[in-house]
Amino acid sequence: RLLVAMAAIYALLLSLLAAAGCAGSSHGVHEKCGVVSHLCAEGRARPLALASAAPTLSWVVESSLEVAGYRVLAGATPQALGDVWDSGVVPAPRAATAKWKGPALRGSQRVYWTVMVLLRQGSGKDSQPCWATPKGNGVEWFEAGPQPDWADAVWVAEQYDELKHDDCWFYEPHSNPLLRVAFGSEDIASARLYIAGLGYYKAFLDGKLITQPLELGPPQTNYFKRVFYDSYDVTGLMTNHSRHALALELGNGFWNPLPLRFWGHLNLRDYLAVGERPQAIAYLRIVHTHGSIQNVVTGPCNGSAAGFCWKQGSGSLTANDIYLGIKYDANLAEPSWADPAFDDSTWAEVAAAPPSPLDDHSLLLPNPLPPVSAGESFTAIRTWTSPNSTGVYVADMGRNYAGTISLRVPLNGVALKPGQAITLRYGELLNPDGSLNVLTSVAGQIKSPGVGGPCAPDVAYQTDSYIATGKESSIDFTPYFTWHGFQFAEIDLTGLNVVLLPEMVTGYVLRVSVVQVGTFESSNQLLNRIWQLFVRTLSSNMMGVQSDCPHRERFGYGGDLLATCESAMLVYDMSAFYRKCLLDFVLDQRENGGFTECAPYNGISDNGLGGQSGPIDWQSVVPQLALLLYRHYGDATFLDEAYPAMQRFIELALSNITSVEAGLGDWMTLEPSAVQLTGLGMLHADLVSLADIAHILEKDDASRYRDLAAQLAVQINSDFLDVDTGVYAAQDGSWSGTQCSQSMPLFMGLAPNSTVPAIYDTLLGNVKDAEHIECGMFGIKWLLMTLANMGDNSIAYSLATQDSYPSYGYMLKEGASTIWESWFYSDNTYSHNHPMFGSVAQWMIQALAGIQLHTEAVGFDQVIVAPLPVPDLTYVKGTHNGIACSWTLDGKSLAFVMNVTLPVTVKVCAVAGLLSGCKTCCANLCSPSASKV
Repeated sequence: RLLVAMAAIYALLLSLLAAAGCAGSSHGVHEKCGVVSHLCAEGRARPLALASAAPTLSWVVESSLEVAGYRVLAGATPQALGDVWDSGVVPAPRAATAKWKGPALRGSQRVYWTVMVLLRQGSGKDSQPCWATPKGNGVEWFEAGPQPDWADAVWVAEQYDELKHDDCWFYEPHSNPLLRVAFGSEDIASARLYIAGLGYYKAFLDGKLITQPLELGPPQTNYFKRVFYDSYDVTGLMTNHSRHALALELGNGFWNPLPLRFWGHLNLRDYLAVGERPQAIAYLRIVHTHGSIQNVVTGPCNGSAAGFCWKQGSGSLTANDIYLGIKYDANLAEPSWADPAFDDSTWAEVAAAPPSPLDDHSLLLPNPLPPVSAGESFTAIRTWTSPNSTGVYVADMGRNYAGTISLRVPLNGVALKPGQAITLRYGELLNPDGSLNVLTSVAGQIKSPGVGGPCAPDVAYQTDSYIATGKESSIDFTPYFTWHGFQFAEIDLTGLNVVLLPEMVTGYVLRVSVVQVGTFESSNQLLNRIWQLFVRTLSSNMMGVQSDCPHRERFGYGGDLLATCESAMLVYDMSAFYRKCLLDFVLDQRENGGFTECAPYNGISDNGLGGQSGPIDWQSVVPQLALLLYRHYGDATFLDEAYPAMQRFIELALSNITSVEAGLGDWMTLEPSAVQLTGLGMLHADLVSLADIAHILEKDDASRYRDLAAQLAVQINSDFLDVDTGVYAAQDGSWSGTQCSQSMPLFMGLAPNSTVPAIYDTLLGNVKDAEHIECGMFGIKWLLMTLANMGDNSIAYSLATQDSYPSYGYMLKEGASTIWESWFYSDNTYSHNHPMFGSVAQWMIQALAGIQLHTEAVGFDQVIVAPLPVPDLTYVKGTHNGIACSWTLDGKSLAFVMNVTLPVTVKVCAVAGLLSGCKTCCANLCSPSASKV
């Protein structure tokens, strides 16, 4: 009956759509059944270049009815939907995604598409189908990437001597390159620009900036294995004139870092994919109104068959480095250099970049990430004169963040001297006398002469400089092609009779522009501030990799990523960002099968499994996060692509158990580190994750990995667990009964059922004695979530809300606005902007707000809603991607009220106030959702 009714409604809907001439018009159908919104391809709205031959299409259903299926229509025009692909009606309960199964996409092909979602009214025999259709005209589009040959574009760079240079050469003044090409073109119907600039670039068309002013792109990768290009619709930027100019300004980024010796020995240039000067590749594809195509591509003049010639000039940056900052010389500025009418006859011709693996255009893929750009902005909250100086000011930006500042200082008739330098320095802290303290943010701990290598500064602090022309009426300076991590900026205005006011200093937060999808608030303001600590800290470390800190290192450590990824995914849409991060690890996989400690690989390999691989705890991010990505976002593509790499890693770990037991463990713990236990525990979690992945991919290996995990669990308990006392301890006595060692087996399900009470009693005894969190970056999650799952969320709450050392509250009392690298206060070594202790945010959403991902979820389509209230809170509200759970608790009457809002694509179980056994109960009670429970 349902299928017959579906067919009848389907035929009726088609007739309505045909009469309307557009598949997006629903003529009242959606008012009854719901609407579809947020149509995306590969997670993006209207992407200009998709790499995938089979992109994933996604949407959001706004209705109170149950989803039963969908139909996708795609066409070459909005009026011809279905002529490229018609999926037909696909039965798919709770579906919100579809894989492209139409014909192979051609280079730069635009496809228009829409989706109709089949909904079910009522239940059982009385259920009736109806359709939800998109808002508005209901039609979206995406475009494929350019042809693989990029229309014969080549990488170009400025001409310079190609002699091998010593370290000191990199510290000498070198103006950054400006590249431009003038060309003729008329009757333009559309224009697309595909471009990659290493390390960073700004792009202009006809004198207009294409990129955002402070944009940092493309994101860092191992450039010899993968380079991401950006795509722009530049049709509206091209003037009606027949003469045009495409212009590029380039910066060094991670492609050309200085040869600083981190910790006195590590030179990034020895390990990263680097060059000696910036370079770029670009392809401007112009479609004329009469249908012909014109390609403007990068290349040397003598190799151009298109009759145009790329030229090179010198930019205003005589130094630009991601760690040490930039030096901007206003005397070198050419204000109109990007205009079509600019006379570039004195400029030299560009050269083809030196031969490198980049010459393989298959390495070029569309940038999967939104840009790193300026989001939030704010002015300094106060300024003052630095002690024992005249004209040197300190500006307090009010919070620690990653980004830059914009300086706007009216001179009011005061003259700058030609060549005078206005210097900015940055730091997280102040010295007791109010002067700037740079020591926690110094690159690579370079703090004394000779440590940083030949010609390196004695102290590698963050700094920017403006070199004046002497003609300025005001100082207008915004550093670019770099970023800094800081709260305080020292601004040297020596010799000028001006007073620096707070409103003259504006801060800009820079990060990958991912969308925030999660929020948390409660009746406890300390808890709310801790949530904000994590959000700000994470935001400071999203410049293309999830970095450990935004200043000293800026590296993508696997362990830090693993410790915080679930918290991050509950706050932001990390689908594309984390796929990119995992791809970095897979691309840099070592010959022995190991993953590196950091990705892209930078030479760091602490306590690894050999062959430059990282420690087990850091390598584990690949299988564990890969599975979490599938559970959160539903795309199995990465699982399939990375499965062989994960298998190689597992085989390496299984054959190196001694090294597995000698990892880095629960990093920055205050208690003795149970390195052997956490190493084996991580391997167990990896085996379980890979078994689940094998099952999802329908591989035959699933049972083998589950058996290996079971065997390893037996070995772990045999080696470390005293079954009589319930204490996990090292055989050499180096650690025993710690917060980490007792909570990890319980959280991971390693402990034998008969020993769980004794193990948990030991954990409770430790916690009650310590009254604080004493474990490190992995143990925080294991501890808080174990307490919550075992029915003692009030104890977890007490630990999380302490304000004496060690605690998050202690950090706040000491002035923190972001999470520290250490539980203790450091004024000379440890970062004050480090996400790795951030799993407390996961506990807030999962335990207090009660929004937990079901273990069988695909794309967050099954969720457990089971908040665990604590007496000290009167209300909590948490949200995640359309799911909202709020509750109130009357401390006198103990009246508990919970409200839950859910998308129709989510299967849910709502259980309020259940203090133990929640997961087991919910697994049995889950049922199709309504919009309100």
